[in-house]
Amino acid sequence: MLFTAYLRAQPLYTQLSLSYQTLEGNLLERADERTTEAQLEALRWALHLTRPDCILETGTNKSLFAFFLSHVLHHATLYTFDADPRSATGVELVNTAQTRVHAVFTLGDTRQTLADFHTHGIGFAWIDGGHDEPTCRSDITVPCNSAFLSSQSTTQRRCPR
Repeated sequence: MLFTAYLRAQPLYTQLSLSYQTLEGNLLERADERTTEAQLEALRWALHLTRPDCILETGTNKSLFAFFLSHVLHHATLYTFDADPRSATGVELVNTAQTRVHAVFTLGDTRQTLADFHTHGIGFAWIDGGHDEPTCRSDITVPCNSAFLSSQSTTQRRCPR
């Protein structure tokens, strides 16, 4: 059984995928099987190499990235951002259904909310939020220009270990 098929057979996947209708694609929906499987395997490999305790995500959508992480990591905190309030439902479902990944949801436009995010020790970032050039540039630029990707400062919140 392919990993994609395994994930889609899980009851939590069904709950998340049916949580609301959207035209936007996401990690496990709206792509052909080969593309989805290849993307998941690339992510699994990257996560295996980095072994992050703390992850940043833009574009929570239905929380399928958090769901995926809960199947490939043993313990992690995911800071996830989305402008759609419906995304909070998926985060709540993921946090209730499993204990391997704890998702912390921030509602709002990442062009503003990421600038106020000050957690050190981010070991991996999944940038999949606003699918327009200004938002993509901002989502990449703000984290790279701020200190939260390093662990130099002791005055700001750190990821739990």
